[in-house]
Amino acid sequence: MIEINRPAPADTFRLQDRQRAYYWSGLARSLFASHGIISAVDAWEVPDSEHRISGGSRLILRNTALDAGGPEEVLMLEAPLHTDTASLIKAPPRNCEYVEQATLLDRNGRPVGRVHRQRIRVRTPERDIIRYESKDPLWRQNTFPVELWPEDDEILARLDLGGGQVIPAVIRSGRVLVFCFPIFDIAGGWLAFPPLEQRYAGIEGGSAPMEALRFCLALAEEHHLAFADTPMVCALPYPEGFSCAFSVRHDYDRKVDNEGWRQLMEFYDCHGIRASFGILSYLMPQNVLDLIEERGHEIQLHCFAHDELELRRQAALLQRHICQPLDGVTIHGGPAGIGYRGNIHLEFFERAGFSITEAFGIRDVTAVPVARITDGVPMTTANLMAPPFHVSLDGSTRPGDHRLDRLVKDIPDILRSGGYAVLMNHPDIHREALIELIEALDMDDCWKTTVRDAMRFARASRFRARVRHLLIGHQIVIGEPLEHNCIFRVRQRTTSDQSVKIIAGQRTTVIPEQKGL
Repeated sequence: MIEINRPAPADTFRLQDRQRAYYWSGLARSLFASHGIISAVDAWEVPDSEHRISGGSRLILRNTALDAGGPEEVLMLEAPLHTDTASLIKAPPRNCEYVEQATLLDRNGRPVGRVHRQRIRVRTPERDIIRYESKDPLWRQNTFPVELWPEDDEILARLDLGGGQVIPAVIRSGRVLVFCFPIFDIAGGWLAFPPLEQRYAGIEGGSAPMEALRFCLALAEEHHLAFADTPMVCALPYPEGFSCAFSVRHDYDRKVDNEGWRQLMEFYDCHGIRASFGILSYLMPQNVLDLIEERGHEIQLHCFAHDELELRRQAALLQRHICQPLDGVTIHGGPAGIGYRGNIHLEFFERAGFSITEAFGIRDVTAVPVARITDGVPMTTANLMAPPFHVSLDGSTRPGDHRLDRLVKDIPDILRSGGYAVLMNHPDIHREALIELIEALDMDDCWKTTVRDAMRFARASRFRARVRHLLIGHQIVIGEPLEHNCIFRVRQRTTSDQSVKIIAGQRTTVIPEQKGL
């Protein structure tokens, strides 16, 4: 178990006021879960009887005071360090440098990924694209601090700041691992969006730094396994038998003739594909909705609402025409549409009871929880989740303006790397290119699923999963019984790795005891 320590609520407010930025590090547990690690818990989740006696490790988030520490404790620290934490571990004096972006390098100097905060572009009424500056000053932070540590200890990674400046990024000193930059704070900010008063127009500087986060989580796992006694439990991202996943998302923005629907549905039946269709409430012929449901596909709301009342009206109207639950919602843009408004829409979606939406800029994890500012502090929502941001086949509505040539390379790369590819297409255009693309994919061990089913699996097996410590051994519990077998990788310092299964229809399993190596 990794116990995650963060500042008390009153200290969090003081930090935010002093630093003029929201405290995103508090979302660390959700970041662990996004990458399958379910044996990381917030300190307040740990019963007093288990508190710091189970042979685990502790992650001390940035600016959090370490209330105790000794030579035998296994620690991971996120910089900038609190002065009390630094004094307890006898850390050397450090200075901070503030940078906008850097490249994370592994111990051999190979690039891992870029590290930068989320910088959003919006479109002005004159249709110019500019960097967004929120009216809330706590959203405006574009830099991140890097603590300059001496190179006296083992260096596991470095940061290339440009201009020839390369400094330690992750160091290990005995049983203490130090992230010299606030990786959880940086990555946590990508789970949320500010309330955009202008129309969303993209993200500046590329997608979320999830490669860097995944690399740092692997270092945390290896550090735990080197010194701690409790197991590290990781939920594999897909059901047993699958190594990757693929979904088709259709935004139904314009009418499709009957022959087009027949061709599309027969093609999906032949290839065992169940797609997710985003439906506008003003474009929903009953025969089309019935056909989608009869063939086992998902229906989502394709929303064009300016306010919550309109959102609820659109959702209620669509729900009256379909039998399945309406879980997913995506934003309808279009030349005259409202477009995505960040936290404004996320607040509408959460209160209206949706559980699936979009995560702009995050591409290389299977699912993430959506975060919002709740009572002045960043929190992940109770239910709202998002798949990786989609790749779009359509360049425009013009015939032949599609991205087939690029996607026949990009999507196989996603699948080969064990990723989840969400392909977006408007069903009235580029159908021949869509068919050619899907027929070109090798999906022998690929989970062809709807977005709803993929998110349900992720929610149950990762975000609502727990490792319970019993008097003898450990138990894995997932959020709800699923239709597929869930596989967990269990790693422990004193034993060989295990693969543990929760059978379809069940919720728990016990990790078998093994004799030490």
